[in-house]
Parts: sequence; C-alpha cells; structure tokens
Amino acid sequence: MKIKASDKDFALAHPTWPYLADVASFCAYIYESKHKDPENPIADYSEAKGIGSDLYASIRNNWTRVDPENFSKPSLPKCRKIIGGLVLDVWHRRVSETEPELFILFFRGSDKEINDWWTNFRWITRFVPRTWDQYSQVIEYTSHVVAQILKLSPKATIISAGHSLGGGLATAASYCSPHIETVYAFNSSPVTGYFSVDRQTRKRSREDLIIFRVYEKGEILAYARGVMQVIWPLSKKDPKVIRIECDFTAGNFVQKHSMTALAQSLQVQEVQVEQDDKAT
Repeated sequence: MKIKASDKDFALAHPTWPYLADVASFCAYIYESKHKDPENPIADYSEAKGIGSDLYASIRNNWTRVDPENFSKPSLPKCRKIIGGLVLDVWHRRVSETEPELFILFFRGSDKEINDWWTNFRWITRFVPRTWDQYSQVIEYTSHVVAQILKLSPKATIISAGHSLGGGLATAASYCSPHIETVYAFNSSPVTGYFSVDRQTRKRSREDLIIFRVYEKGEILAYARGVMQVIWPLSKKDPKVIRIECDFTAGNFVQKHSMTALAQSLQVQEVQVEQDDKAT
C-alpha cells in the first residue's frame, strides 16, 4: 500500500510522523462521543463502546486522556446564539525520558447534526448576525486549552488534528496559538477560519507551523480543496503545507471520505511513502 507526499523527505523526518496512524485513530474515535452540551465542548465517551476494538489498540495502550476537569468552560457571549456541535479532546504520551511530552488536541467532524452543516457553510453563515459557530468557539477556546496543557507540561509538544470539519477546526486552532506546532487534517474542509483570527495572533502562530493535509484520493472534499488551491496555492513556509495523498479505499467519493476506513488503512505496516512530484 502506498501514499504520495508533496515533500516525502520532510514528512518522513518529521518527529510526529511515526504517530500518524495514532493521530488518525483519535480522529476516528472522537466520533464515539455522544456530546450534547454546547457550553462544554470536551468529548463525552460515557456511552462509547469502541475503545476496545483493534483500531484503537495503540492509543489505548500508549496514550492517556487528559482529565476533562482540567479544562474550564469557554467564555460564551450572552448576546449571541451558540451554534452547538463542537467536540474536542486532549490526550498525551511520553515519547522518551529526554523529550517533552506529546499532546494532541483533536476535533470531531460533521456528525449528521444541522449545527455542523451551519458551520460547514461558514463562508455564508458567518454573516448571519448574533450567531457564534464552531470556528468562533475554537478561536475563543484554544488559548485556554493550550494554557492548561502548558501548566501540566511546560515544555509540551502540541499537535492539533481532525477529520472533515474537524480538520478545518484543527487548522483554525493552530492559527490561534504559536504553541501548536503541527496539524494533521484528514479529508479536511477547505474552511480554516484564518481571517477570523486576530491578525497579530495568526501572523505569530503560523511561523514555523507545519500542516499535513492527509486525504483519500477522490474523497468528496478533495474537489473543494482543489478549487481553493487554484486560488491559494499550497504554502511552502509559515505555514508549510504538505499534501499526503492516499489511495486505499474503494467506492464512491462519500465512502472514500470515511475517517474509520482511512485510520484502518494507515495502521497497515506495509504502507510506503512516495514522492509526488506533481504536488506543489
């Protein structure tokens, strides 16, 4: 099984690359959350049954969830309607005794909720007055989450990740804090909320930022990202965006969008990475 990278050597040398399959598994697992509280976006797995499956064996054995009690509720504006649906979680692992702890902040994507689709169409819905969508909530909440992570581990390495809408939210989070060093966006929405972040904050946060756009060839959002790439070509620095194209899943463009299928494929040990000279 093979995948193509727009910068193979850089991807393989990146310190978080060995955890690609784990990051993908987290982005699948968060869909197990049956979250219903718009005022508290931390994932709720009280009804989840899937953590014991083989797909999640590595994260179950090698990672630890950060206690949700560590994170205070975000400051929500009273004068706006909160567009619910935001779900996020934080886990961590010790890489080695000499390296800083690795923390992952990851976001759920669209989950058949009307509020998710409101956020997906942010280019239009953001002009509706007195509403506060998931991107606005991420912009407000990210600094609080990162501050708490740094209290737990002052030298932490932090990555953000997500699938579909969650990939867009993860990218938005990275523009909100210079402490988020790497993003893994799987089959991601082309919406990133970049221009909604304070200009000075986003300028500072994008310095040395690495964004891996990992996607299944032919999945439904690939076409939207392709259009956007014509307008805004892949950035090569600040942030450096690396395209990772997979060709694992058979079926139509909706089936190819599945996070579970992509996570399962990335766990296969025979995966090889090829240089994609056409990716720029």
